[in-house]
Amino acid sequence: KRPHLTFTSQTSSGKIFTWLRVFLPNKSAGCFRWIFSFVLPKLIGNDILRKIRVAITHGDLQETSQLDVAIRTHFPRVQRVRCGWHLVEKGWQSFCPGERSVQPAKKADFKYLIHIIKYWLYSWMRPGFCETEQEYHVSKACLFSFLQSPRVLAICDDKEYIPQQILEFVTRHVIPHEDYYAFYHRKFVHHFDEFNNCSHEGTNNGVKSGAAAVLPGHDISSAGKRLHFQGKLRCAELAKSAAKEFISRELWCEELHTTHDICTRGQSLIVNEWAMRLKYAVRRCTGINVESWKVVITTTHREIMGSDCTEVSKDWDKLPIPIFHRVRTVTTHSSGRLYCDCGYSHRVGLPCRHTYAVICFECPDYEGPTAKDVSVNWWKSYCHLAYRRDNLESTSQDKLDRLFSYLSGIDIVAGPLMPTKNSQPKSSSEINIDFEQKTLLGCIVNYEEHNVKQILDTYGITKNFNGYNCQTHLAVNYEHIELFQNSWDAPCWKISSREKLKSSLSELLAVVDCCDNETEGEDTVNTVWKQINKATVALRVLSFAKKSTGNLCSSVEVDDKEKEDQQWVSMTQERENKRSCQFVSSN
Repeated sequence: KRPHLTFTSQTSSGKIFTWLRVFLPNKSAGCFRWIFSFVLPKLIGNDILRKIRVAITHGDLQETSQLDVAIRTHFPRVQRVRCGWHLVEKGWQSFCPGERSVQPAKKADFKYLIHIIKYWLYSWMRPGFCETEQEYHVSKACLFSFLQSPRVLAICDDKEYIPQQILEFVTRHVIPHEDYYAFYHRKFVHHFDEFNNCSHEGTNNGVKSGAAAVLPGHDISSAGKRLHFQGKLRCAELAKSAAKEFISRELWCEELHTTHDICTRGQSLIVNEWAMRLKYAVRRCTGINVESWKVVITTTHREIMGSDCTEVSKDWDKLPIPIFHRVRTVTTHSSGRLYCDCGYSHRVGLPCRHTYAVICFECPDYEGPTAKDVSVNWWKSYCHLAYRRDNLESTSQDKLDRLFSYLSGIDIVAGPLMPTKNSQPKSSSEINIDFEQKTLLGCIVNYEEHNVKQILDTYGITKNFNGYNCQTHLAVNYEHIELFQNSWDAPCWKISSREKLKSSLSELLAVVDCCDNETEGEDTVNTVWKQINKATVALRVLSFAKKSTGNLCSSVEVDDKEKEDQQWVSMTQERENKRSCQFVSSN
């Protein structure tokens, strides 16, 4: 058996295709370095690698370390993202309690609690929840407080170890990877709002259970033939789907007749954004920057970008996940296009609901979005005609490839152009809505401001500009343990001395192994050995003092016991000193 490494990408239609397969001899760092730093630049080419913006990986340390090296060297525009599904779902299976941890009467409530916690963790990776670093730290502190609340303890059948185990999973196995999963790091990066590689895992499942499945008993030659056959079928399927979209016309979006040149998935996203524009109010800003507008949602529906159609029935006010009320700002770009600070057009390549609200506010007779306002990747002609290798007329195909390559180089990243004003714009003075952006704590719609202040003060968040800002990193090295012990509703959280020393000793041994100079290593070992001897003697004195204190019966017995302890301590010191001298002489 050999490891099978696959590289997949996503088309504008949402289809996944595999563009590279590698049979590795092993999973060592050397193999991954050869793949990322030598094979990809030579086989794929730097021109294509420069177009990649996001690489989603799982948690293999050998793979991710060498990918980071290749990103710094060969494709610096790529941002590595840690798969949220592997972090939350697979991590929960390994480190968190299951449904059988509580009584059957509370199993339904416990399942709903697990669903809320997982959704809370996913909210850090999805758009619409935590769009800034400050909002992320506020949401993180609220989760810590929620896990230590009496409400959660009651759902957990009054078993204190269950919320403690969940809290330990979040702080030790999720938060340390926040630089690779947090959404605010890629708010303006083109990645179609993807935060996991579940679709990639689906292709692996198809390889094992498809029509020409690769079984464990196949050798490399048979497996390669079957994988090649599966690839040909997948390419034919994608080409057929693109050709069908190119020659067809969707009837379900007749109200937006100007979007027929956009692929089906792009049309559905535009229809959603176009419908949501009616729930926003617009006010033109006056002053120095005249070409700017403030956009605010007017309904009780919460603005969760990307979740409006499927989760409209959720009552967000009753969920513990912080929901932020934002005032969007739409400005005019230097190229004349509209730019919104929500970042939707940068991430997806389609205009957002806020820009559509501004356009309809300024031009009430606006007909609707067109293919000129979206990224070229959403065009039907691009999906069907660009970079094809089955076209017999190579000359015409080369011209098309150069044309689409040029269009991709000057692709739209800001938004649509403001159309010509043929009618009088609406008056913003008639709308009685507050367009001023509140402070960070004041814009949380499902938390009281004083409660959030108490939570932030409890978990080391200090006061700063325009609200609160996090200045401590509640992640590892047991700093969060002290914070939990000082909180007003924290349960009894204790950690053994053995576990505290375990991580430090492991790190010390790793540093000693990395020492190139043998003399430096010997000096370090001698210094540590002396400190260990002193600490061992001191701890033994304390342990024997406690034992002797608990077994005292009379003053005579105390004196005898103290004499015996002193004799034992002196003998121990002499023995440890002799042992250290022998160790140094042998080295």
